[in-house]
Amino acid sequence: MKTPLAALAAVLATVLATVLLTTAPAQAATCEPPTVERFGPASVTGAIVGASVHEGKAYVVTRGQKPPVLAELDLSTRKVVRSVTLPDAPATGEPEGAWATAVSGGKVYAGTYPVPDLYSFDLATGEVKHLRSFGRNGGFVWSLAAAPDGTLYAGTYPDGRVWEYRPDTGAVRNFGVLAAGERYVRAVAADADNVYAGLLDKGKLVAIDRASGAVRELAQGPRRHRRGGRARRQGAGRQRHDPDRRPQGRHRPQAGADGRGQPRRDRLHPRRHRVRHDAPRRRRPPLPYRRRGSHQDRRRALARRRDQAPGAHR
Repeated sequence: MKTPLAALAAVLATVLATVLLTTAPAQAATCEPPTVERFGPASVTGAIVGASVHEGKAYVVTRGQKPPVLAELDLSTRKVVRSVTLPDAPATGEPEGAWATAVSGGKVYAGTYPVPDLYSFDLATGEVKHLRSFGRNGGFVWSLAAAPDGTLYAGTYPDGRVWEYRPDTGAVRNFGVLAAGERYVRAVAADADNVYAGLLDKGKLVAIDRASGAVRELAQGPRRHRRGGRARRQGAGRQRHDPDRRPQGRHRPQAGADGRGQPRRDRLHPRRHRVRHDAPRRRRPPLPYRRRGSHQDRRRALARRRDQAPGAHR
């Protein structure tokens, strides 16, 4: 036999189940997805790492965006005419920007990082293509130049190489090690016979024969030495003291009657004596008492010294 409390609980459970079954379809019918409001791009500007100018147009590549944007800028109106994105290459990694750009044969070429890839942008059709990879993820195409016949030359990091790419055939050539231990090829230029490369670590300018691949050094910049974790140029830094070196500035000697210069008195400090740069520095004589203590202590010390002096009156 059920108690009154158990009977009441059964009734409440039945009523609740009925309410849920009858209201659930209505609630499901009235449920709507959340509304998303878009406010447009957060920023309409971007940093630029690579740029080339051709027939009144500038072609620039952004950095920090994935994928990077190659934009065509009208220099007369200072407005962006069109823009395209550089897609990911088949290799591992994705580009973040392009330091190197060049224009040749109606196309804009861009060398990217941190994946050293080469892209082309057709100015007539607007088509973007991935042409070649010059290394694994973590590399840079620092420099890019086109020869008069349209052949491209790219300088890369961290292998410190110069690569040749022929757009008509897609053939690639590696000129090998330009200097032992070199990592950066920061600048390249090409003419009909040679390719010129500027090397950062070694500070060298080299020329590469396009036909034979022979490398010869043209110039050597100031060498750098590592000291204390910082690069310092040869001959730079703190100058050592030279006793025969003539003083400069306010104490520059003035020619006298005997032809020998004498340092003039400093006008800002009239009580300063004439400076002798070769004279040893004099030491001050010791004080008869210590500077520490009170005035009474110093008076007592002077009195003791006076009483202990020979011939003092006792």
